[in-house]
Order: sequence, then structure tokens, then C-alpha cells
Amino acid sequence: MSIWFVPRDAAARSMGADAVASALEARGETVIRNGSRGMLWMEPLVERADDRYGPRVGWSNVSAGQIDAGLPDEQSDNFMGAVEEVDYLAKQNRWIYERVGITDPVDPEDYLAHGGLTGLKNALAMSGGDVVQAVTDSGLRGRGGAGFPAGIKWRTVADQPAAPHAGESQKAPAHKYICVNADEGDSGTFADRMLMEGDPFCLLEGMTIAAHAVGADRGHDPHRRRGRQWSCPRASRRGRPPSACGQQTCRCRPHRRSRKCICGRALFATRPRGEPPVDPPPCAT
Repeated sequence: MSIWFVPRDAAARSMGADAVASALEARGETVIRNGSRGMLWMEPLVERADDRYGPRVGWSNVSAGQIDAGLPDEQSDNFMGAVEEVDYLAKQNRWIYERVGITDPVDPEDYLAHGGLTGLKNALAMSGGDVVQAVTDSGLRGRGGAGFPAGIKWRTVADQPAAPHAGESQKAPAHKYICVNADEGDSGTFADRMLMEGDPFCLLEGMTIAAHAVGADRGHDPHRRRGRQWSCPRASRRGRPPSACGQQTCRCRPHRRSRKCICGRALFATRPRGEPPVDPPPCAT
């Protein structure tokens, strides 16, 4: 039985991927919604395999009309052959994006089958301090423009004590939070959109590793949908990574916002039921 893979990525959906998936299902075909391979000029890029984990062949720029006329085959003008052999992919050594375009982004079992939680399991076998030291020794840097060393940032947070929420008694339970700015609010930036849509469990696993390392028990990732696909909230509901490791180290909560998080001050003002009172002042020019 053939399995068809149709991206659920925002770019693919804008080019008609949902209609293609519906047309395949109307013909009785099995469809899995994966992420985008990153070749947006070929979307909707539809792939077919004999089984879920078998090698795939693909067709570029597939339309619902093409499916209605008949299933694509090797004689179709838009047949690509083996997707992994396309120059764009064959020349890459994907680390962060190794699962993007391969897995169903909101299927935790698919995530596990492709190596998910390996890093978290390794981290939970170490102390938080040892994880921070490993990150420091690795030379890992942030993916933003500053490239700030992650080990310094994690060490700084780890050195801060947990505390009760503002306004609560000092006898109240103490908490420490980590925040992931998933808003991408700067003009024209979609630096991590494909990762958040195509491999959201990776983000949740990373948050949990960071929380274990710095001693946090809560995590927030503020975001806005802005009319595009957002997989992290659904991924979080369908199975938190820590539960698959036998212990719950951090409660991670996606938090939808209506306003922008364009800098750290606005992000830190985020609350589960509140908003920053005002936007931060514009940057000096």
C-alpha cells in the first residue's frame, strides 16, 4: 500500500497543499501530513513511499486538479525521482532540520522513531550543572545575530534562585521560568518558522533540556498565529517529551499572544493571562 506525504507547512498550504491532500484522500489514498523539505519553489512537493519509513519519490508543484485526473506516476512531467537525491538536499548535512520534511510534526511516536528524545534522555542522566558545562564546552551559540554563547546564558540563569510569583507570600511555592520567544516579531523574520512548524517536539525537547540544566520548572513560548500553521501547541497537547522519559521535569506551555514580542523586555512581561502594559520604545537610530 502506498503512502503519500503532503506538507502541512504554511508555504505549502498557501500553494494548495490542503486541497492536494483532500484530493488524495478522496481517492482512498493514505496521506501523512509532513513538514516542508525547504524547497518552497517546488511546493506542494508530494512524496510517495511503499511504507511509512521507506524510500520516497516525489512530484513538484502538484495540484488538486492533477490528482483528480489521476495519481501521479513516473511518467508525469513533474516527477522528481528520489527526493533525497535532489541536489539541494544531497549537498546538505542537516542537523537541526534532520526531521523536518520527514516526520508528521504532531505525531510523538513519529518523533521517537526518528531519534527524538535522545538528547533529553542523555541530559536527564546528568546533573543540571554538568549539562550547563557540556553546553559551555561545546561552544554552542545562539542562532540570533549576536551569536551569544549559550553556556554563559544558561550558567547565568542556573545561578539565580527560584522565587514565588510576584505578590505571593514568601512561603508560596518557588518557581523558575524559561521563555522561548516564538513570536518572530521583527520585520520580515521567519528564522525558525520551519523548525517550529516542521519539528515542534524538537523545540519542546530543547526547552526541557534547558529547564533541567538551569533548574526551571516552568516554560513559556509566546507566539502569534498570524494566519499561519502553528504546530507547537498541538504537539504539546499530544504528548510532552518529558513524559516519554519517565519523569516530568518542566511544564512547557505555548501561549498565544495578540501583540508583538519584539525585544526581551516585552517578552519578560508576558503572563499567561496578561499583556505588557505598553510596547517598548523604538530602537534608537
